[in-house]
Amino acid sequence: MLNTLDTPIFENYKLISNVNRYRNIITTQLAAIEARTQRAEQIWKTKNIINQLPQQVIKGTHSPQIAFDTLNRIKTKSQVAISSILLLRAIDRSTRKVEKITKEQEETSLRLKQEQYEREQALQRQAEQNKRRVSNEVHIFINQLNTTGFTEMPISSSYDEIKFRRLQHECNQQELHELRFNIEQAYSQAYTNLKDTYLLTHFPLTSSGWNANTNFTTELNKLFGWQRNVFYTKSVADKQGAMKKSWCAELLTYFIHTVLYELDELYQELHGEPHIDQVIQVKKYGGTHARRLTYILKMIINQGSLITSDDKAKANWLKKLVLQKSLVNR
Repeated sequence: MLNTLDTPIFENYKLISNVNRYRNIITTQLAAIEARTQRAEQIWKTKNIINQLPQQVIKGTHSPQIAFDTLNRIKTKSQVAISSILLLRAIDRSTRKVEKITKEQEETSLRLKQEQYEREQALQRQAEQNKRRVSNEVHIFINQLNTTGFTEMPISSSYDEIKFRRLQHECNQQELHELRFNIEQAYSQAYTNLKDTYLLTHFPLTSSGWNANTNFTTELNKLFGWQRNVFYTKSVADKQGAMKKSWCAELLTYFIHTVLYELDELYQELHGEPHIDQVIQVKKYGGTHARRLTYILKMIINQGSLITSDDKAKANWLKKLVLQKSLVNR
């Protein structure tokens, strides 16, 4: 083996020169590789940004304008993009995609707005049709109530009652407040007419109130009989019976009021007079009339009707006057 110490100086210099030259070549190549690697990484990152922009527009994380501004900035200011035909092509593709997406979104937005407008118009037309339908039904029903009245007694399960509640509810829904008031007034009047017709037909005497020339015994017994009836099932017959019972109770209350008013008028006229004068005045009032009033008061009290203790005292006062011997002998 050749000893370097024995190698001529010229040959040693040549070797060192070659080593340095190769070292420089390798260093240059490594630097070029590093530069290409960095450039490739920059290109990959930039391309990734470019390719993601259309999807970000679709997702709504970026607006189309932000996407266009980003693509334009990369195209005009990024040295990597300016010097890369692949990136420029990628920018053009993404720009076209964003333009297409923007156009589709605008078309979709316009279509949705048009569909929303059409739905609103359809709902408005439907609402107007519903109002006209409800208005027509209400007017027809009011005309029926004002002319022929109810088709049957207006219990909760009757046709007229169910129809009334439905129309009342629909008037509220359609905000037809005046129509609702009108139908309620017509229904109330029809109910009153039906009740008055029934009471005048079956209790014509008591419906007119107290009259000294009238014998109320038969009708009063029927009225009190109705109050003893009990209706507890949900059958049509029991519901109708309960309604008639309530009507009879109203009539009884009214009739008792007229009787007590007559008693009070007589009491106010005679109270404070000497007893004998009271008897004489009762005679003038009419013995039969006084006895009839006393008898009716007795019926009312015996049936357990709620009258005040003051009215009971007045009834006892009249009873004592009627029982006076002079009046009995009349």
